[in-house]
Amino acid sequence: MGPYRRYLHRAIAKRGAVLSLGACVAFAPLPVQHAEARESFVTTPSSQFVATFFANMVKIIFLEKSTSGTASQAADLRALLARSMDADAIGRFILGRFGKDKGASATPVAAPAEGFLDFAAAAALRMTPRHRERPGDLPALAIVDMKVRADQTRLVQSDLVLPGGRRLPLVWEVAEHSTGPQIEDVSCLGISLRLMLRSAVAQAAAEHPEDAQDLARLLSVDGAMPPFATPEAP
Repeated sequence: MGPYRRYLHRAIAKRGAVLSLGACVAFAPLPVQHAEARESFVTTPSSQFVATFFANMVKIIFLEKSTSGTASQAADLRALLARSMDADAIGRFILGRFGKDKGASATPVAAPAEGFLDFAAAAALRMTPRHRERPGDLPALAIVDMKVRADQTRLVQSDLVLPGGRRLPLVWEVAEHSTGPQIEDVSCLGISLRLMLRSAVAQAAAEHPEDAQDLARLLSVDGAMPPFATPEAP
């Protein structure tokens, strides 16, 4: 078992499979079969929104290293996530019933959206391996389909193309808001990011009831974000 996968299995055991989009970039299984893109879906506004978001994320994570420090990268990535994702709805969903608890907190608690954005930005940077910065070494996103649910949420189906040509299926849930389209969830290999984090938060809240209303602290306790960026040498 390689060093990346040992870290991954250790994280699953500790924190109920807390992963992020950055983890999907870092841990690729064997190549998966993928659909061919249909032109009509590649050019839809939702598909173009997802493609632009991913391109901007890759630019910040991989290409800003030489011109800015980690703090600047994290700030830029956080701003991108705040513009592109429904962080308020995602944060409240992840916090679940603990967000409805009327009990007083011992310390000031940030809004769930702030906790989610802080975690997501830091996790994407820390859980992404250090690829060489040649264009061919960067991950890419290929849109392959788009479907519309009964509630009008767009399901943008894509392949995450990793260096070497390996692919992972990602499905992006995109909904229209007054400010424009926003991402409400991402599924990697059929596993929902929101559901994974909700499960991890429920376990963390049971272990740390004093932080049960603080999403930022619940997402960071007990190795919830392991140091994937600095793996062992092969």
